[in-house]
Amino acid sequence: MLRSMQNQGNPAQPETHIHFLFAEPRTADSVRKRIEIIVQNLCRNKVFAELMELALFGVTIAVSSEGIKSAIETGSFSVPIKVEVVEELQDLISS
Repeated sequence: MLRSMQNQGNPAQPETHIHFLFAEPRTADSVRKRIEIIVQNLCRNKVFAELMELALFGVTIAVSSEGIKSAIETGSFSVPIKVEVVEELQDLISS
């Protein structure tokens, strides 16, 4: 997906980044591990490796609660991440 992100060099002018959308019902620790595996595999592709080197590739993670969001955001990732709470995911998990 394409995402508008803050430009580190010029915060007034956002940049468009390519983001991998990740939405799986997992624990925060499991999400962190899974994201790193995905990123490692994508690094094998020259285009993705260059986008990561330029900090133009990241991951958007959809989670079901603020608690999971907070737990994920405390970790460090090799690419920029954006964590979004999607409450409908909790409804899907519960059914």
